[in-house]
Amino acid sequence: MPTAHEMPAMQQPQLGFRVQHPGEGAGQGQLWRLPLHSTSFRQYGLSERDVVIWLPPGYTELRSYPVIYAFDGQNLMNPSTSFRGMDWQLGAVTSALINKGAIVPPIIVLLNNIGWPFRYFEYGDTDMGRDHLGWIVNELKPKVDSAFSTLRGPRHTFAIGSSMGGTAAFLSVWRHPEIFGGAGCLSPVFHLPLLAEVGTQGRWLGGRQGAHRLYIDNGGDSFEKMAEVQGWSPEDHYWGRSDIQVGGRGRAVSPEDHYWGRFDTQLQPGVEAMLAILQLQGMELGSKQLKYFRDSGAHHSEDAWGARAWRPLQFLLDPLVCDIGDADWGAKHP
Repeated sequence: MPTAHEMPAMQQPQLGFRVQHPGEGAGQGQLWRLPLHSTSFRQYGLSERDVVIWLPPGYTELRSYPVIYAFDGQNLMNPSTSFRGMDWQLGAVTSALINKGAIVPPIIVLLNNIGWPFRYFEYGDTDMGRDHLGWIVNELKPKVDSAFSTLRGPRHTFAIGSSMGGTAAFLSVWRHPEIFGGAGCLSPVFHLPLLAEVGTQGRWLGGRQGAHRLYIDNGGDSFEKMAEVQGWSPEDHYWGRSDIQVGGRGRAVSPEDHYWGRFDTQLQPGVEAMLAILQLQGMELGSKQLKYFRDSGAHHSEDAWGARAWRPLQFLLDPLVCDIGDADWGAKHP
């Protein structure tokens, strides 16, 4: 487990402890563990958990940075803490994009989950999910903005996640558009109540071009291929069936493959429904406001999400769209 030491007062942000030996997943960035008082969680009915901040290579307080709030933080940069022993390598992916000049360098806030079944409720459209988002908006974000050199408005504040974390990223924009200007939703879970709500109340999403931006993707096989699997139907997505026996892509069949191997295919009806609804609400698919990518055959897993993580990063942090000029870099937001 990584050790930490108190950060030198003159060098780095105002709060936190630097994580030593962060591993390859952090790339060229630095990791800082943000200390949070237990009352910060208790008043929202949440359990305590670590929050780790990734600072981009060359981080300096002379500049201000956009911020990405990333769900399932323990799965993103460290295989030893990840759900299935594999991580996104998100810091390495982000570092490579920065080095190419493809994105504006961000600060990434790694939001750890606390496991099943609480993850489902905290990341879903539930009372606990609203409390979790309230904690991020009212407790965590002010601490991040005070400790680090951030661009604080919705144009430069994003959320990203996969599976239920992708749902939480979408809900961040949906529930708090005054805070979050965009989301990267990888293999998201879109159930009927949320689809209906966006369909009846989401006209504002199609407002001023580029005001709020959404990246949505998914893996999985075609319905034609899945139709060959005994007992499968597209409607399984809505009922959460997990008894479909199929193998994984590119590796031997394991006991987990029956669930994760083609779970993205079960999610596809919800993804397609959400895309159709967003277009009806005025968002143009393929524009700078709404992007969709289908990673055909991809697993519902951290390695698959990590392999395409560059896509939402490049979409959200495109220097031309993020609209951060030299003058903005040097000026702190009030």
